[in-house]
Amino acid sequence: MNESYAASHPWEDWAYYFHIICALKTIYTFSLSITPPQDLLRKRSMKADIGPYKHGNVKDSLERYLVLNFALNSLNRSIGQPDLYPFILPQE
Repeated sequence: MNESYAASHPWEDWAYYFHIICALKTIYTFSLSITPPQDLLRKRSMKADIGPYKHGNVKDSLERYLVLNFALNSLNRSIGQPDLYPFILPQE
């Protein structure tokens, strides 16, 4: 985790949450789905079938975001760009 990111104030951690919800909202708006190769991400897939502002399950939202984040970072790396979202989210 980028420790200097939220060093000023603990509430800055909420920025991570807002980034995640906004990204999920965008992918929901475009009705995108992501299914990574079966050997990656423990066979998880991401279907934008929930509106993140109305969805109350934070764990489910994070699971969907991890698939999205993996795909976006992989796409950026394939064209020689840095990770779009370079932060590491803790497991618990």
